[in-house]
Amino acid sequence: TLTEFKDIINKVRKEYNQEKNPRIILIDKFIVLCVFILIACIGYSFIMPRAPLNSLLAAVFLAMGEGSLAMSLRLRLTEDEFKGECKTKAFVHFVLASILMCTVALYYMP
Repeated sequence: TLTEFKDIINKVRKEYNQEKNPRIILIDKFIVLCVFILIACIGYSFIMPRAPLNSLLAAVFLAMGEGSLAMSLRLRLTEDEFKGECKTKAFVHFVLASILMCTVALYYMP
């Protein structure tokens, strides 16, 4: 059963890499990076509980926010509902929201 599971995973991975746009793959990798950063921040808070709470809040806020913004961008680029919308407009919204979120996170820093 383990070999069947590995075969299924490899098949899905090959189909995903052949079917998708390289930009979409890049967005997906960015989402995975945001999840790993979020896990690292929470793990670090358990290892070093005396670290400043404001910095932890800012890092968690940024990781979750950037991940959700990237998911929103991916949906706007791939879903049929948004086919009439300009892709450049979706990317500009993503960049502006990211800048705003980074600015808000800077206010959490001590």
